[in-house]
Amino acid sequence: MILFNFVSIKAGGGQQNTLSFLQNIKFDHLDFKYIVACTEGTLVHKYCIENDIATFVVQNSMKARLYYEFFSFFDLKKRYNIKGIFTIFGSAPIISPKVYKISGCAYSNIFQPEIDIWGYLGWFKKTIKKLVDFFRIFSLLQSDEIILETPFLQKKAANGLLKNKKVSVIEMAPSKLVTDKLKNASSVDLNNDVYTLLYLSGPQPNKRVDKFLDVIYFLNKQSDKKFILKITMPENSVYFIDVLLPKIKELSLQDYIRNIGTIAPQDVSSVIQTADAIVNVALIESFSNNWVEAWASRRLLISTDADWSKASCKNAALYIDVFEAEAAAELIKNTFSNQIVFNEYLDNGSKRLEEMPTSKERTQQYLYLLNNSLGA
Repeated sequence: MILFNFVSIKAGGGQQNTLSFLQNIKFDHLDFKYIVACTEGTLVHKYCIENDIATFVVQNSMKARLYYEFFSFFDLKKRYNIKGIFTIFGSAPIISPKVYKISGCAYSNIFQPEIDIWGYLGWFKKTIKKLVDFFRIFSLLQSDEIILETPFLQKKAANGLLKNKKVSVIEMAPSKLVTDKLKNASSVDLNNDVYTLLYLSGPQPNKRVDKFLDVIYFLNKQSDKKFILKITMPENSVYFIDVLLPKIKELSLQDYIRNIGTIAPQDVSSVIQTADAIVNVALIESFSNNWVEAWASRRLLISTDADWSKASCKNAALYIDVFEAEAAAELIKNTFSNQIVFNEYLDNGSKRLEEMPTSKERTQQYLYLLNNSLGA
């Protein structure tokens, strides 16, 4: 029996990819039995219930999570004869001895310490985040095999933190939940007087939505067209209330920002089709669903100008520096003003997408690895 450890999967791209994985293996003839460890009330938990998948459910509380990490595995191993643990994102339970562990890792900041991802925090909160990173590294180093999402990260890891570990690369794929609904997506019309830029993101400061507001300000100042930024923030989040709302008011962007709240995975495709471009200007990412979703829907991708993003997106993104907001706005405006250049980005995105595995192919790579490494 293999334990699929999906307890840490609660939202975002990790949730989309986990659900795609479970969907893809639903009708496969597997050479092994498995049980899914998941958090109570999550979409992963609900999917398992609806599809009669064996589960070990952890309550959605810090106390229950800590108990799971340090104590639950002994009972799980005895009850289900667990031979191996597999995670798509995250590691095996902290205390889980004498089993083979395959861990998927998307914590790109631990491989690029030169990027201060927690620099916006005060001393105490920054210390807490660094402690969390320490435990992530500790857990990761207990793994027998580690899966990364890009060759760029593999090179970083092999020259540093994971130089003595077996490291594989399984590239990201567009979520099946999204791409199936994007096959007939409408085309972007550059003759419109209003353009919509979509930033699919939760309230993580690393995403730098607040910095992109400066770009929106200059876009609407420079252009005779109207540029709307559509965001997906929970309105009760501290980041939205204390950071975004004051800046929206300061820059008088009330007519240019639309917050549509948190989006369920099954609704992502329909939201994408309301946009003309997809934005991701994060400080650092491992890989982003935003990228492949932009390419699959033939939307312009606006991305951070950085080595890690260029390694993945190549010539399929418009790269900007959010700290040079006026110049970034000029780049975006000029791209929307030139149909040939705009279409070239879309065509490059389609080509980049063809180079990547499909959701089904990605699942098959996982299963091959499981069979090969765990003898499943």
